[in-house]
Amino acid sequence: MNLAPIENGAPVLELWFQGESNAEHFLVENRSRIGFDRYLPQEGLLVYHVDDANPAVSAVEGDAESIEMLADRVLTYRGHLAVTSDATTFHYAYTRELLRNGAVVRTKTWQEVIPRDLQ
Repeated sequence: MNLAPIENGAPVLELWFQGESNAEHFLVENRSRIGFDRYLPQEGLLVYHVDDANPAVSAVEGDAESIEMLADRVLTYRGHLAVTSDATTFHYAYTRELLRNGAVVRTKTWQEVIPRDLQ
């Protein structure tokens, strides 16, 4: 399957459990460095976990990779985003990884718990 970038007018892919419509499902979109996404740090897929029966509990995850081919090495930048929520809190986590010729050089993770104020 080939999922074109959302900026090119591609639809969001909707996935249902066992192919049947129900309150819990996933939405998938391809984000590329074009149009309104041109300043993204990396390209990749975003996957939204939706539960219409319990909208306070939701999640979005995304993975992206950027590869720089240099004369003497290959640098790979990977990113993983995870945002989840419950009735009182948002949970944010982002991990950035740098690889040189396939070996991990550095990994950094940012995490934050954000109260749902004024909602």
